[in-house]
Amino acid sequence: MVAIDSDLALTVIRIAVGVIVAGHGAQKLFGWWGGQGLERWSVAVASMGFAQPRLFALLAAFTEFFGGLMLAVGVLTPLVCAALAVDMIVAISKVHWSKGFWVTKGGSEYALSLLIAFVVFGFHGSPRYSFDEFFGIAPYSAVTFLGAFIACGVITWLAMVTGAERGARRVA
Repeated sequence: MVAIDSDLALTVIRIAVGVIVAGHGAQKLFGWWGGQGLERWSVAVASMGFAQPRLFALLAAFTEFFGGLMLAVGVLTPLVCAALAVDMIVAISKVHWSKGFWVTKGGSEYALSLLIAFVVFGFHGSPRYSFDEFFGIAPYSAVTFLGAFIACGVITWLAMVTGAERGARRVA
């Protein structure tokens, strides 16, 4: 029986998840592979109730596309995973939660699976087979991921609250 070590196994999963998420972001940014493209994605974000839909559409698309690519090659892994985890939390709360669990009905299954992967990779730190390791970028700890996750979450929450207040004032 052939076995691979856990570093190599995590690397394969990290690359696959990163490429999948980057592809998802490319659908939003460029309209590739049957995706919406940025204009239609911005309209979809507006329908979710965001007062600044273009800004949040860009943030989500860039985070998924560039974050996915960075995750795949292992660059700033805990920081990228923090941003991607917050992106998935927003996706789950704004889009998928009300539709149940299974993705066949638009539920949270897919986004939750990605969220779990991002949290695991974020807490794992600098992967052995990665650009972080190759270039000797400072080793990360769970605190790095947690701090970045909290910072991304607070910034996103403030942007959502501030945008919603501005949007409400505009309507009133």
